[in-house]
Amino acid sequence: MSRMSPFWRSYAPIVGTRQCRRLDANAPTRNKLACACIERHCRAFAALSTLPSVLKSIEGGGRSFSEQFLETLGESSADGVYAVDDQQRIVFWSRAAEVLTGRSAADVAGKYCYEVMLGGDHDGSAFCRRNCPTVAGARRGRAVPSYDISSPTADGRQAWFNVSIVALAGSRRRDLRVVHMFRDVTARRRAETFAEKTMELVQSMDEEEGSPPLRRRDAEATLNLTPRELEVLRLVGQGLSTNEIAARLNLSRATVRNHADRLRQKLGAHSRIEALVRAGQLGIA
Repeated sequence: MSRMSPFWRSYAPIVGTRQCRRLDANAPTRNKLACACIERHCRAFAALSTLPSVLKSIEGGGRSFSEQFLETLGESSADGVYAVDDQQRIVFWSRAAEVLTGRSAADVAGKYCYEVMLGGDHDGSAFCRRNCPTVAGARRGRAVPSYDISSPTADGRQAWFNVSIVALAGSRRRDLRVVHMFRDVTARRRAETFAEKTMELVQSMDEEEGSPPLRRRDAEATLNLTPRELEVLRLVGQGLSTNEIAARLNLSRATVRNHADRLRQKLGAHSRIEALVRAGQLGIA
């Protein structure tokens, strides 16, 4: 008997060896692509337990894969989830999306996403628009990196959302569904803005008082900062989170936190922002 591919073998304990063997031998390409999408994203949203029912829908009968996938994702994720068709009309809006934006599914259904989200970038320019880079990339089958947008909520509050994209392609272009998963990062963005303004203020005060910061090399030597600690410090100054720094430097999250703790101790700071301010005074960051 032929061996299963590694992809389907990994699902055998969950779905069953016999079903996985049959899918591996007979499933058309579109089903394998659909399941690959599940493999990448269901773990992140604690939805792996629903995989058997999703596979059953894919095999035939019942709702389409897109409908099943969106329902599963919307129910299992704390992030807001919405999907648009190839014309950027909203076709799905999860309960979490309602909570984050203050807009109900009934209010947004069928509307253009860019008219609902009104997303802007850090310069205040419109990011959400007709044929935006996100949808254009999804139409071409390209991976879309996550990004931040500033978006007004229904109660008038200006929130920052970090958005991740999953494109569900169909046999026809009109079957395309571009899934947006977003979470509130307003607190992080405000902290970054505060740190930037504080560092600018400290540097301007140093210039006015005629007491320039210590030379960078002298400061680094005095504090005994390691090259890795300096790397972490500069990435923190760029606004990267612990997870992002870990990915950038190919380190574990625990290792990044240890470096950050040692940095705060050496700089005499009690928080990341205070560490950045102190580093700015010393001419390090």
